[in-house]
Amino acid sequence: MEVPKENISAYGVVDAEAVSHAGGGGRLYRIRNLVEKRRPKMRLRNLAIIGRYVLTPEVFHSLEAIEPGAGGEIQLTTA
Repeated sequence: MEVPKENISAYGVVDAEAVSHAGGGGRLYRIRNLVEKRRPKMRLRNLAIIGRYVLTPEVFHSLEAIEPGAGGEIQLTTA
């Protein structure tokens, strides 16, 4: 979801590129990176993470390889 720039620091954001897809209506993106909380000087679009992810199975290899972060949790955004 696009979020006004003045509100974006309250959301996780994505670095994404639009993907053409029949019937996608301009709403399908290939995600290159996820950032939990965008700092104001980061040059990312204003696309907020608001719900569900569809991930390829390779992400599980990354999840297994990372160390737990804050609160002992494995962070999807780190993977």
